Amino acid sequence: MTTRTTKAHTSTRHSQPCSCGGACCEDMPCTLECHIRPRFFCGQLLFDEDLTTMVDWASGKLQLQRFRDGWGVACGLEVRGDPDNPTGVIVGEGYAVSCCGDDIIVCTEEKLDLDMVWHEPNPCTDPETAAVEYEDAGERRKRADLIGKVGQHGSASGATQDVIAEVQSRLADPGKQDGNDSAGTAPTRWVDVFATYREEDADPRATLRHTECVEAPQCEAAKTRESYELYWEPGGADPADTSTKTWCRGYKQCLCVLHQFAADVGEPGESREYWSDVRRWLLDWIDRHPPHVYCDLRELVCSLTKEDPAHRHLEILAKLVLDCRAAYTRKRCHTCERATGVRLARVYLGQLAKDRPPRVRYIDNYQPFRRKLSPTTLPAPVGKTNIGSLIGERWGEACRRLADLGISATPEMLEYDSVADLLDRLDTDCDPIVECGDSVTVLVTRFDEDWDTDKIVIGFRTGYPAGAASITPDAAASPNVTDPPDEKTRTNEAAQLRELPGVTDVGAERLLGAGLTLETIATDPDAAARVEKALPRGSRAKAAQIVAEAQRRRQDTGGDGPGGA
Repeated sequence: MTTRTTKAHTSTRHSQPCSCGGACCEDMPCTLECHIRPRFFCGQLLFDEDLTTMVDWASGKLQLQRFRDGWGVACGLEVRGDPDNPTGVIVGEGYAVSCCGDDIIVCTEEKLDLDMVWHEPNPCTDPETAAVEYEDAGERRKRADLIGKVGQHGSASGATQDVIAEVQSRLADPGKQDGNDSAGTAPTRWVDVFATYREEDADPRATLRHTECVEAPQCEAAKTRESYELYWEPGGADPADTSTKTWCRGYKQCLCVLHQFAADVGEPGESREYWSDVRRWLLDWIDRHPPHVYCDLRELVCSLTKEDPAHRHLEILAKLVLDCRAAYTRKRCHTCERATGVRLARVYLGQLAKDRPPRVRYIDNYQPFRRKLSPTTLPAPVGKTNIGSLIGERWGEACRRLADLGISATPEMLEYDSVADLLDRLDTDCDPIVECGDSVTVLVTRFDEDWDTDKIVIGFRTGYPAGAASITPDAAASPNVTDPPDEKTRTNEAAQLRELPGVTDVGAERLLGAGLTLETIATDPDAAARVEKALPRGSRAKAAQIVAEAQRRRQDTGGDGPGGA
């Protein structure tokens, strides 16, 4: 057994390397590269570099399959328990493709001993263990946090299912204590098993004594053996969940333009100075964040005047959000480190009791702890789908692709009349992550352009029926929500609401969607709270004023609501 680091122990198949030494490949990142194909002609003088170029070109062309078919386990490589070793596993023969497109071929079963999982790491080389040495008995929780990073917790259960449930719950809450030795509990640890591609020199041969490139007799490897390496690493949190959270943080960063604009400039004013500030701020943002798709935004900003419609700068802000989201969610050619292994399984080790020796208790050969052969896609937890790649698509194409996934979706036009309203409509949770059975409302928009464009997808609202995306869960569950009125009645009620101070077209639709009319606002004792929930963030401070005006209007028409005669 060989050791990569203090936390990764390996088992490797290889032949004896050339005794005279050989050059090692640099561990450079694996990226998309352009290839040069050699060309041969009559009378050409060939050197070793020419033949090596031919081999490298053929190898590089084969590695491109990772972008077409993906990477991961293609077949076999099943991890199972070793009947001859309680703390060992056996990796069956099989074939996988590394993230760089190299072929990982395991021709025979390979044993991997996990006994080192139970050995205390060297504190001189492990910073987490070194930190533990400086703790006293009163800081057990800090120690639990450190141990949680390397996948060590306690379990009081004897059944395999209970062990796994306990382990997973402690992953979600690493603050739980792991060292309940006094209670007689047995520790449980888990590791992830990987396979990675390796090359070894083979068939050493002596070189000629006198050549242009060799000054003294020596030997060189005449062949390269393609091999593999099996190793384990301490298991951490769910890898799919971790990558999804990281992706979602980047997705939400696309709303920074709205947050920053609201903080620096605010809502529209009538003065010439305000529009000068708007132009100056937008030009500075565009210069620092050049658009990917809407390349004429700078010219549009320069032409802004106070005589333009009030929503003109809002349309530019919406384009900046869409441009950022479309660029972020676009599928890119993945890059990885050459040492990145293919994840095969997660292995749980534990003791049935404190006085029993440790052994392998459960092996999880399934997602997300096993990377199956598949293309690299936008991350999503197990059982969910990331539909973020639909951002920027035309609605018709997005509808077709969602139908292929079995997802029911309904379009909803993105309407806004203020920066706060636009932010409120787009500032949701990581909405491209869709659960099985979710109903999806697709936010679409159509900008005023000189060319004919279809509705473009700009965001999603998941988990709500179409048309109810703006209703908060509390408002939707309120017993005071009325059935939707007919179209004529709804039009009249919307017109009445728009006469109230601070209620825009979008605000009126939101109030009606929450079951609020001029009548209910004037008579409902909880009207102020319901109005505040239904309105966009920037208009909620006007809730009390809206209720007072509704009560006054009802009183003027002879009503007897609160505040009436």
